[in-house]
Amino acid sequence: MRDLRRTLELLQELRNLLSEMAYSVDAVIVEGRRDVEALRVLGFSKPIYTCSGTFMTRGELCSAVAQECSRVAILTDMDEEGERLFTEFRRMLTEMGVAVEDFYRWRFKRICLELHTNSVEGLLRVSRLLPT
Repeated sequence: MRDLRRTLELLQELRNLLSEMAYSVDAVIVEGRRDVEALRVLGFSKPIYTCSGTFMTRGELCSAVAQECSRVAILTDMDEEGERLFTEFRRMLTEMGVAVEDFYRWRFKRICLELHTNSVEGLLRVSRLLPT
């Protein structure tokens, strides 16, 4: 029971974080469509760009983001590939004049790891515990 209560608290904290992000960033960048689905289920309504499953190169994606956004959060997975993508996208976007809000990634990462998932799409499984 205590684990379930803590999981629900963390999911609410995640929803609050995403709500806060909706006021602070213009968009979020994630890895794939299941990540988009997870953020939508948790209530994030701002634009979400994916870095896989697109015909654009990473540079083209960053250029498109830079044309539309001045502040973004990058919520790639917490594995080695996700960290590499975060570093690459952060560098390119910063060079293009886009502010990357690292603070949200670190808070998001802490919550995900406490929920025992290192992927954004892993939140889909956990979010099923939320009351509808």
